[in-house]
Order: sequence, then C-alpha cells, then structure tokens
Amino acid sequence: MTEMILETKTLQATLTEVLQDEKVRLFRSGSMITIMPVESEKPTKWRSRTTAERLEGYTGDYKTTEWDTGEPVGREVL
Repeated sequence: MTEMILETKTLQATLTEVLQDEKVRLFRSGSMITIMPVESEKPTKWRSRTTAERLEGYTGDYKTTEWDTGEPVGREVL
C-alpha cells in the first residue's frame, strides 16, 4: 500500500498520473476516500448485478416468464 499526503490542488494531477486511463470508482466515508478499479469491483449491497452479469457464462436456454403471486394480502396495492 502506498501512502501519499497531498494538497488538494495537486490531487487531480497526481491521480491522473497514477491511474492513467483506468476506470475507477471513488467512495468517501468521513475523511477517508477509497479508490477501486471498476473491472475488479464485486457486487455489493448497494449495487445489484445486472441480468447480463447474472447470466454470464450460462449456456442453457434462458427465457423470461411471469408468475402469479396471488391476490394482495396487505397494502401492496394502494
């Protein structure tokens, strides 16, 4: 792990030099900033996988269908 102490005005130039053309995602929690490459990001509790991501590598015959869940039993329909 590399630690850098930078002034705000030099942060953009330093990130551009270090990361070059990589796509990254920034997360801020209080005073901490985390930088993660987009390619290695795993789904987390705040980002669900897309249908394409879920079916990646699936070789079967996928077809969407609907199903009957019955009548509303609470306040599902307002």
